[in-house]
Amino acid sequence: MFSFFKRRDTKIYPKDEIGDAMYREFPDPGSIPDKVFIWYDVYFDKETDADRMAEYLNNRNIEIIRDHDDDPGGGLGHWNIDFEIAVKARHIDLSMAHADMLRNIESFNGHLPGWNLSKYEED
Repeated sequence: MFSFFKRRDTKIYPKDEIGDAMYREFPDPGSIPDKVFIWYDVYFDKETDADRMAEYLNNRNIEIIRDHDDDPGGGLGHWNIDFEIAVKARHIDLSMAHADMLRNIESFNGHLPGWNLSKYEED
């Protein structure tokens, strides 16, 4: 039977946070690149926690953007770090890298209001 509705292949896009993000960004399996960036937007209540996270990322050669927000809203904290990591665009690799980064963000007392996937582009 013909259907106008595209079916999501759960072997490529499992029904979880990473699979959802992959499907949203690359809905055609043929459009999934070799590598992607996972971008993170992390806030901290204390500047010392932001400093520690920045040092951790710098030691891993991850470029960061530091900022201070006078009115962050939503109880996020005034100190902000944006960064992205390059990861092979396979569900297992993305899931492991994301879980590791979430643990690190939590260990540095960070708040993560958002993250996303984007196509990897070299400088």
